[in-house]
Amino acid sequence: MKFLIALLTMFILFFAPVWGLAHNGEFKILREEKSVFLNEKCQSAESCDLVSIEYLVQDYKVGIGNGYSFGTRFFVRYRTKSVADLENYAIVQFLKGCVFETSLKKGRVAVHNGITVKHFGEFKEFKFRDWVIDSIDRDPAYYSSDGLPRHYYYKWSKTGKFPTDRQDDEMIFGRQSPPQPELYISDRPGRTAETGDAAPRAEALQKFIKKQNKNGKKLMGGITIYVNGTWRYNDNEKYEYNPKDLSKWKVLDL
Repeated sequence: MKFLIALLTMFILFFAPVWGLAHNGEFKILREEKSVFLNEKCQSAESCDLVSIEYLVQDYKVGIGNGYSFGTRFFVRYRTKSVADLENYAIVQFLKGCVFETSLKKGRVAVHNGITVKHFGEFKEFKFRDWVIDSIDRDPAYYSSDGLPRHYYYKWSKTGKFPTDRQDDEMIFGRQSPPQPELYISDRPGRTAETGDAAPRAEALQKFIKKQNKNGKKLMGGITIYVNGTWRYNDNEKYEYNPKDLSKWKVLDL
């Protein structure tokens, strides 16, 4: 197995309570950065079946109700000489840094650690001083899923557009092979539904929303996830996250 290395940066995606529907569904790219690697000196790494790697980072805003949610999304696409060569490579995500909270006490900023993240099957403190492979399970390949072939959820576009925002254009490699030898993955980096503090935060948010709505407000909100081309959110008073059962997560129809 040969690996492509994709370095993803941590970003925070906010899904805030909002009023009205003035901006609902509006989507705008705020910044875009592209880079391309051409595998021209492939002999030394014995990787001449790999043609190129393309990276794309986009900062965006999406309208939800009368406000906006801001985030960053990342795409990486690779191309090989033939479709048969695609599974010779996989994306590996590296991670470095930490996530913490601050508060102001008596005029001084206090730093609070203790936020956790699932790392190779175990919850660990979100503090990594050096670059480490980032994976929630024991398979280092990014986008892999237990019980399925390693590249099952890799994607390709029927029109060849990259990236694509049309769900009917995005195809899953594990369900159908592409006509062209290229695959891509996408991600919206940030704190996820699986972090150790997700439950208390989600439940506290629902208590706040419920209290405000009793006072005449019209709020909605919750932790959001992006799964197979669809945004889902959890607004239950008792928070649960099981990636194999998202029946309690509502589809966010923008």
